[in-house]
Amino acid sequence: MVRWLKGLGLALLILIGLGLIAAAVLPLVLIDPAPAPGLADPREAPGAGRFVSIPTPGGTLDIHVLDDPGSAEDGGPTFILLHGFTLNVDTWGPSFGLFARRGRTIAYDPPPYGLSAKPIPGEGEGDDPYAKSAAIEQLFALMDALEVERAVLVGSSSGGTLALEAALALSLIHISEPTRRH
Repeated sequence: MVRWLKGLGLALLILIGLGLIAAAVLPLVLIDPAPAPGLADPREAPGAGRFVSIPTPGGTLDIHVLDDPGSAEDGGPTFILLHGFTLNVDTWGPSFGLFARRGRTIAYDPPPYGLSAKPIPGEGEGDDPYAKSAAIEQLFALMDALEVERAVLVGSSSGGTLALEAALALSLIHISEPTRRH
């Protein structure tokens, strides 16, 4: 009986492990770069937002953006909301308005999520458009395109990781060598 339970436990662990691997890998394989049936161009999709083209090593990417100038009297800071893995700008729901009351608020769909472009790795020039370094460069390119010099990055889940990685990337760019005293 004990041996049978151990075997069942091992089988259950293997199934859970395979399920976790499938949950991590399948979205990457199943993302279809073609528009949804009946929708020739994502720009025709209903709802708020606009598209901003950003330069990449392989050409340009169309990024779906929600951009609210905000209602803070002094203009306030600019908030950039970064959603998590497999989500879209709608994730922010009512939170978007809370930030917009305090300053300009931007949410965007990083490729391949939401209505943003879904480039196919290996097509065109440049690196993998889904690499961490590419996500950071896409964020900076979007900030340039929207003329945002400084922003508060607000991340949820993997968007939080992107916010931290972007902050680290900027600090590395601006760090100067210390002066040594003799």
